[in-house]
Amino acid sequence: MEMITAEDIAEVVMLEIEGKGTGKDVVGAIESALLGPSYRGGVMVKDAIKYLEEISEKTEFPSVAFEILGPPRLSKLLFEAYILSQTFRTYDKLANSEPSEISERMWSYISENEKILNYITSVGLGVLSPDLELYYTENLKVPKLPVENFKERDIRLWAKEGWVDTTYENAKLWRNRAIMILENIEDKRRRILKDKASSVDDREGLDPSSLKADLRIIPGYCASFVFINEDKGKRGRPY
Repeated sequence: MEMITAEDIAEVVMLEIEGKGTGKDVVGAIESALLGPSYRGGVMVKDAIKYLEEISEKTEFPSVAFEILGPPRLSKLLFEAYILSQTFRTYDKLANSEPSEISERMWSYISENEKILNYITSVGLGVLSPDLELYYTENLKVPKLPVENFKERDIRLWAKEGWVDTTYENAKLWRNRAIMILENIEDKRRRILKDKASSVDDREGLDPSSLKADLRIIPGYCASFVFINEDKGKRGRPY
């Protein structure tokens, strides 16, 4: 019976770093075995999303995020963007609103919809009111309970990572994001109109046929925009 030693692994790693093919590149092997996105799928994606939205509208309750999405920050961003989509509808309305109004309307939407509050807390998120009152269940993901001797900076970190935050500061952050998204959409539109054959830019935020701006607040796009632009998490591979 044989075994793999640390030296065996180190040798393969060094050969790969030097650019010498070993056939032991696990990531490369998985990538070559996976199906990637296709042009046909890109053409159909808008119709698929529209169909899913129609199904969602027929249900009693919206489908926003689940507990199995991994780190709670993704669910937090999706819920915040969903609330903004219900209260402001479009990026331009959000961008032209004062943070105090955004904060007030976010909190009003949650406090007046008990099902939404229960939905958010059921997946392990906290809900932070404008006056810093926290609503949560024993299922709270961030921080792990019980917590003692915490400081103000801890609250800011927890709110960023796992709480639906309706405070003035977070409302101001979302307004700035809306402004950036609007600028991003307009920049893409100008570049595409200049060179219609270009595939450098995606068509997110634009009508694929007319190239007119689609300013509806889309929770999934908001979350990806934050991950790519704030967290510098753009992937080098398409999948």
